[in-house]
Amino acid sequence: MGHAEDVEDTVPPPAGSAATPSLSEAAAAHDASMPAAADAGAVAGSAVVSIVIALVALATLFAGPIAVVPAIAGMIVSLRARRQLQRSSYRGYGISLLAFLICLGVFVVTAVPIILPFASVLLFALLP
Repeated sequence: MGHAEDVEDTVPPPAGSAATPSLSEAAAAHDASMPAAADAGAVAGSAVVSIVIALVALATLFAGPIAVVPAIAGMIVSLRARRQLQRSSYRGYGISLLAFLICLGVFVVTAVPIILPFASVLLFALLP
């Protein structure tokens, strides 16, 4: 029948065979695929992007409520950068933290004066 021969061709080789790499070979291949710049202490691009957005948010602070937009974007980008940096050997953890704190400060300075009057009206309406 020929059908049994077709099935044998599709079965993967056993784990100890030469066709599948061992765990140490896979780890060595992963280490070899890491960029050389990471060993030199390069700063991650996502951290640089987060600080640039934070500086844009800081520059638009005196533009009024429009500064909330880059502040929220900067907080999101810096948190994503921090998550990415935990899994890589790149530097920039402190830069992304600084970007988050700048954006948080811009958000508080810009959004609290807008939200506070509405919150106080709601609070006084709920109290007897």
